[in-house]
Amino acid sequence: MRMKVLQIASAEILPRSCHIHNKPATTTTCLQAKRSIFSGFDNMNTSQTVSLPAPMTNHPRRYERPIQVHLCYQATCNGDLDGVKEQVRRLLHGHKAAPPGQEPRPEWLFSSLCEAISRKDIGIVQFLLGEKVAGEDLPGDLAVRSQAFEILELFLRCGWDINKPLGRNQPSVLGYCF
Repeated sequence: MRMKVLQIASAEILPRSCHIHNKPATTTTCLQAKRSIFSGFDNMNTSQTVSLPAPMTNHPRRYERPIQVHLCYQATCNGDLDGVKEQVRRLLHGHKAAPPGQEPRPEWLFSSLCEAISRKDIGIVQFLLGEKVAGEDLPGDLAVRSQAFEILELFLRCGWDINKPLGRNQPSVLGYCF
């Protein structure tokens, strides 16, 4: 089996002329080339084993989110502004909501903001924007697709640049309006 692999590989590497010596391929001229190329096969130790990394134990999950994120989304779907406020208070202003080793992040509630925009619930959107859920990037394209013009006006009052391109090779939100 090993000899066949060497013969097949040498036939593919050195077809008609020896590329090392620039002479016609003969047994004498290519013998050195074959030995130098395949010398590593003779010294291979096939009994080596690859060690696996140690299993992870008791590490906080990187993408784990507190239950308040889901409860806030449910309250947003129900249009419950008081429920959203309560979950935001527990998550962002309480100290026990975040998983161990993580700080609570307002960006975790971005899906709640998007749901409120698509439902055109300006009260919840205004509250979540006040909690800095969107950061610097307001989802204006979602507001345009949802035809939530009051929310677009709210974005403009918050200082949103309507002429900023949505991404590389993408127009601004105004391009989606026409």
